[in-house]
Amino acid sequence: MGNRRMGKRRLDALLDKTISNTDEWGYVRPSMNPGDSNKIRVQALGPMHGYGFEDAADIPVDGQATAFWLREDENSSTIALSNADADYTDGCFVLTPGSADNDKVGFMTLNKPIACTTGKKWWLEAAFKIADIDDCTMFFGVVEDVYDVGVVYGTVAAGAGADKVGFKKAAEATGVFTTCASLNAAETTGTGLTVTANNDVVTLGIHWDGEGTCKFYGAFAATGTDPGAMPLLSSLTVTPDQNMGIVLEMGHSTAAADDALNVNYVRAAWEK
Repeated sequence: MGNRRMGKRRLDALLDKTISNTDEWGYVRPSMNPGDSNKIRVQALGPMHGYGFEDAADIPVDGQATAFWLREDENSSTIALSNADADYTDGCFVLTPGSADNDKVGFMTLNKPIACTTGKKWWLEAAFKIADIDDCTMFFGVVEDVYDVGVVYGTVAAGAGADKVGFKKAAEATGVFTTCASLNAAETTGTGLTVTANNDVVTLGIHWDGEGTCKFYGAFAATGTDPGAMPLLSSLTVTPDQNMGIVLEMGHSTAAADDALNVNYVRAAWEK
């Protein structure tokens, strides 16, 4: 039959990989399952990825040095597993903050596996719901700082030791998530998402293309609706020069302890 070579798009079609102008994230992301490739390292957190067989409290709290994933437990915040969420039928974590101002919940890594290295791509993605979008700040992305329990990362200004790439919700009483990338005191921001209602289903993705650009993808929809395709939202070319750790953090803003963050998954992949 001769030597017939198939191009990338044909191979993707045969593998049932999404090719769509509206779902650019589905096209650029790799398979984010640990062990699928010997060229890419993957870390995935979610009930469908292993955590959830036992008590979710087994995920070490911040300040420990025994695991890749840690969780924020400030002021007696709680973590629980749910198999009854109507949007996350494959399970989710329910993170409930403490009752004081700026009490935080979330997940983070002790290690700093992500770097904006030329020729080495990386990807991050997360899916979550916020019970009260007007009652919190939030950050999802990577930060140079070793995770600090006293820092609300959605409000951190650019500066030495604070390089980052991510989505930040820096203000209360709004659903605006801005994209950002910083190198020391230089920070650029771009268009992200404006989540419009409590418990909207949010999906976010970040991609370092290995060529000088951080690209941001995302979508959201009302609870009970799949947010669907994730288009490209913005691209930023100010990039950190340090290794960074992964953070998904919600900073609670008032004395109400019932405004939970439901997290379906957090995933990261990077080329060796």
